[in-house]
Amino acid sequence: MTSPLKYRLVGGAAAVLLIFPAVLARPAASADPAPSPDPASAYCQRFGTESATILGALENLGALDGSAAQDVSAQQTAAAYSALGTALRALLTQGSPPAYLSGQLQEQADYWSSAADAVRNGQTASALLAVGRVADEMGKLVALAQATGAYCGLDDGLSTPPPVSSNPYCQRLGAGSLAILSAFQDLVVLSQSAPADTIRGQSGAIYAAMGTAMRGLLTQGSPPSSLADQLKEQVDYWTSAADAVNRSTASALLTDDRVMAEMAKVVDVMEASRAFCDQVGASPTASTESIGLTSPKLGAEGLSVDGAKSTTPVTVTLTGTGTWAAKADSGQKWLTVERGSGRSGDQFSVVVKKNTGAARSGSITVSQGTDTKKLKVSQSGKAVISATLVTRQPVSAAGDDAVQVRLKLEPAGSTDSAKVTMPKKVGQWVHFVSNSSGTLTLKVEANTGKKRSGKVTITVGNSSTTVTVSQNAG
Repeated sequence: MTSPLKYRLVGGAAAVLLIFPAVLARPAASADPAPSPDPASAYCQRFGTESATILGALENLGALDGSAAQDVSAQQTAAAYSALGTALRALLTQGSPPAYLSGQLQEQADYWSSAADAVRNGQTASALLAVGRVADEMGKLVALAQATGAYCGLDDGLSTPPPVSSNPYCQRLGAGSLAILSAFQDLVVLSQSAPADTIRGQSGAIYAAMGTAMRGLLTQGSPPSSLADQLKEQVDYWTSAADAVNRSTASALLTDDRVMAEMAKVVDVMEASRAFCDQVGASPTASTESIGLTSPKLGAEGLSVDGAKSTTPVTVTLTGTGTWAAKADSGQKWLTVERGSGRSGDQFSVVVKKNTGAARSGSITVSQGTDTKKLKVSQSGKAVISATLVTRQPVSAAGDDAVQVRLKLEPAGSTDSAKVTMPKKVGQWVHFVSNSSGTLTLKVEANTGKKRSGKVTITVGNSSTTVTVSQNAG
């Protein structure tokens, strides 16, 4: 295996760690009891700044691109390690930490700074850079962050663990993520230290372990269908890759590029799993709603979208077992539902057509057995102006200096920018005077001839309306 793959796998370990920090975290050893929380301390104030740097460095490691050139991957890794060392040293020297955390800070600052130097100097065989050592130090870092969070009166140090959930998939996920992370570690350790023949033989066992971990999540965890397909794909790949290694056959499954691509998919599955378990565990236990709906665009008044054609995913969570169905209510040709059935954690799509008129709203019914939930969907439209003549028509032959027209814009907005136009002949006896606060004023000249009438057009933006002004004969 080449060095870029090593950097990607280290990045994968960081990514899995960020998703499930409890996988690597272990209680911080201390002979003395921890002091009472002191959120106002200089250390806690400093931690608020440096924790963002630490989290950003771990995220950068998790985003390492295995397809990049080796020198690029090395530079990115060194920069992330250096950022960790710098942030931890700042906490140590400028934050006045409590004594029971100082030793851990010193150890962590020294390690990440030394690891950064080893990467920059091309010391790829250094024990500091073995993925087992890196993962172990990441675990210590998480433990340190969690201990700091406790001291500073925070709920968490770096990341919030998944909520406790009775969902069997989420309960299975902890052990599964640990097995997956172990496989990441074993692959990198193997690629750094073993002869080529040993790598080929032992990587088969590691690939098989990855497939087994994924199969456990698939068959024993009852995952939602949105994750089941991804898990099935991963089971098939890692099992087939293990078989190819064991048969000693040249296979496209075993190229570094393919392995890196599949590792990236593993991280994707873990991230999606975390998101699912956040959802099913986030509902208060006191809630009596059997159907929950979530979407980035979902607010207290329902789902709001703009006037363009769009497709918006909505996730359905159920308190019980079984399936749900979603359907747009009748009489709404502009509003439809795609993928309108599934299990808890699955999504349906709200599809709306482009709106060329006024704002509109509709509804979707989501049902599970005898339980139903309505989802209101509101789509914005263009501004629509309406006008009502307030002054009684027809105007007297003597004329009127203050013919009033009341204006209204939907959705609610100012009409002060309204433009008034009329045919040339009408403009000879009807004149615009003023427009303010929703009231338009026209002047009508005296009439010495026959009864007459004319249309006046009022425009705001792309919306227009007309009123007809009439006048008695003179």
